[in-house]
Amino acid sequence: NHNPTPAVSRMATVAVGESLDLSDSIQHFAGKNGAYYVRQFHRIQSTSRFSLSFNWSGALAGPVWAGARGLWGLFCCLAILELLMLVPLGQGLWSDLGAEERTRVEKLEHNYERMLNKAQKAKDKGKTARAAKLQKNADNLNNAMAKAKLRAQKAENTATVLIIAGLIGLLLVKLFEGAWANIIYEKHYSRWRTNRGTKSGLNWTAAVIAVILVTTVYATTLYRFTATVPPEFLVDFPVEKATYQEPATRWIDTKFDAATIKFGDFFQRIAKGIRIVLEALETMLVDTPWPVVMSVIVITAWRLAGPRVAIFTLAALAYLAVLGYWEKSMSTVALLGTAALICILVGVPLGVWFSRSDRAYSVGRPVLDFMQSMPAFVYLIPVIA
Repeated sequence: NHNPTPAVSRMATVAVGESLDLSDSIQHFAGKNGAYYVRQFHRIQSTSRFSLSFNWSGALAGPVWAGARGLWGLFCCLAILELLMLVPLGQGLWSDLGAEERTRVEKLEHNYERMLNKAQKAKDKGKTARAAKLQKNADNLNNAMAKAKLRAQKAENTATVLIIAGLIGLLLVKLFEGAWANIIYEKHYSRWRTNRGTKSGLNWTAAVIAVILVTTVYATTLYRFTATVPPEFLVDFPVEKATYQEPATRWIDTKFDAATIKFGDFFQRIAKGIRIVLEALETMLVDTPWPVVMSVIVITAWRLAGPRVAIFTLAALAYLAVLGYWEKSMSTVALLGTAALICILVGVPLGVWFSRSDRAYSVGRPVLDFMQSMPAFVYLIPVIA
């Protein structure tokens, strides 16, 4: 038998001591119900697999529990999940699902009666052709009215489905909240051990704030989706177009026009340079005989990635050629190649500069982040203009 050395014995003693100290640490971290979290955290930490640990407070209170425990990221996620289930539930319980179609039925019925009266008057006056045309229009309105009534009935019948789906979805969300609450909170505890500035314990002020946020957001959202005619300020941002939007639009248009006039030559030179590169690549890829281009691409794929990738590349190129997309696909490749070349010419020097200067990086990064968040090609408006 192998007897443990003194060093191993000391390590085992330290491990036991750390376990005892960890219990005190967890109680200090959790605050209220500390003993419960000691048991649950020990169970979670004792295995590398998923540990079944159901938190009833987390399941029942959901986002409020997360906010009270300082897990505001989890608060937002759980609130969104619950709202996704509460909206169909609220629509099934309180919303008049067939109201829109019934309004349409009323309008169609009014137009139908009016068209019948016109047809009858035309018939009384002996205008047979006009009466037949008006009668046909009336029949079309009657058919549309019947379809609208059917849609209204179907919409009303979906209330039960929405209620059942909402209840099942909400139950699943609650089970998810309870099953993962302790696991996520244990991860939060691990962060707290390395950074004592991390929120810990049960904060009643945060709990009140979470309740207010949940109540306000849930009530507003449910009212928006269940009201037959929701208030305009919930549908559109309450702002006067004549006061803010139209002057802002005119100011932006004026500035763009001024920039086009002042820097027009500069932008045209840039556009001309881009066009030269693009036309050169299109000439190489589109005007060059397709067997040459295809052979170069397949050989390049073979050399870079091996025969399997080369065979797949050949099949993909054959697919494009057979279906008539060869010219369009090569034009797209030319466009992407031009964009890649511009990115390399601009990006590499900027990357080197940013790596050497923290000040330049601090200025350039927000600009790059903003460009990434904009819709495609918006920043090319001055060039195109």
